[in-house]
Amino acid sequence: ESSSTSPPPEWYPGVVSSYKTSMRADDERYGHVRYYNVHFDDGDEIQNVPDHYIMGAEEYLLNLRHDNDDDDDDKEEGDDSNDNSDDDDNNLKQNQRRKRRRHRHNNDWLGVKNVTDRTSSDAWARHVGWYVATIDDVEHTFSLLSDALRAYDSHVVRTS
Repeated sequence: ESSSTSPPPEWYPGVVSSYKTSMRADDERYGHVRYYNVHFDDGDEIQNVPDHYIMGAEEYLLNLRHDNDDDDDDKEEGDDSNDNSDDDDNNLKQNQRRKRRRHRHNNDWLGVKNVTDRTSSDAWARHVGWYVATIDDVEHTFSLLSDALRAYDSHVVRTS
């Protein structure tokens, strides 16, 4: 099925009951893949869920919150959609913004960016990736978005 017609991924609460590690890494640069057995809150149990599908509640909520804030980014600097210019010109600008929004990945937060390796055979590196917080012009790498945001926020508070 085409990715353009696939539904967006969803998150369901549950508890990891156990895991196993693959014998061989999909991509040696990123290590072995873990497969989890999960007991979901609705009673379902699924075994051998690849690691790129597992995300803690805090991480999910941070990503969801960022996705919902996307509408605030519609207006570009210097772009006044409420001016009295030609309607066709305004419609063209609005359509261009809509297309950019639809294809944009929500992978940047203030001081933190999400980095993925789209060329890797490792699904975690290709789809989930890692987070980089830029603090005092130095990039610090984190596995979790929440850790990267806390580090950046702590820096902001210390230097304010």
